[in-house]
Amino acid sequence: MNEAELLAWFDQLEKKCDAIPEGDFTYLLHPVQGTAWLGEVHSALRSTFPPGHPLLTDWMAIFERAKTYFQPMVGLVSQPYAKDHIAQARGVVQAAAALIRAGRLTRVLDGVRAETVSEVLDQAEIVLAAKQTVAAAVLAGGALETHLLHLCRRSGFAWTGEGSIAKYDQAVAQARNAGTVEVYPTTDSKVIGGWGGLRNDAAHHPTNFTRTVDDVRRMIEGIREFIARVP
Repeated sequence: MNEAELLAWFDQLEKKCDAIPEGDFTYLLHPVQGTAWLGEVHSALRSTFPPGHPLLTDWMAIFERAKTYFQPMVGLVSQPYAKDHIAQARGVVQAAAALIRAGRLTRVLDGVRAETVSEVLDQAEIVLAAKQTVAAAVLAGGALETHLLHLCRRSGFAWTGEGSIAKYDQAVAQARNAGTVEVYPTTDSKVIGGWGGLRNDAAHHPTNFTRTVDDVRRMIEGIREFIARVP
């Protein structure tokens, strides 16, 4: 989902919350609809924010606190669809929508994506230390492909068929040649083409792969520098 779709989802969840009817007691909401709403919110949050995000932590804390609530007169531990519980959960939904609306979700996800790509490059260096040039080249190429995909999606570029290093670079080049936007210059495209060819050789013709450890090391270092320069 893109940010607009996620924002629409959370806005819809707020409206659904208002539509939950009351239950048998004034301090409860309808058990089926209330529990279903909580389940959808949980799915939305887990689908949107990375593990460890403060909103997910707050969400779980709400359920922990609910275990200590007691219903008046009945003397039982509060049900998850109690009005107080739902109101706190709605606060998390509103906070999530506010973050998306302010454009802060993009920065969060960009940070997670950058960390993941960096970890893949770290793995490439580890296997290269064992002189596994084919595996290292494939890993490094995968990191580059992921980064190029992100650049294209963020800029709204389209490509035909399945994505690849060459397809993503071509989409960037088309926008650059049309004067729409320059994500990176032509000199980078030339180097990216070389990295893509090296990755393809390793992936499709591993038994004939003759690139040296130094060749692949320069590829990894170059990709890392490119990603840092064009985040």
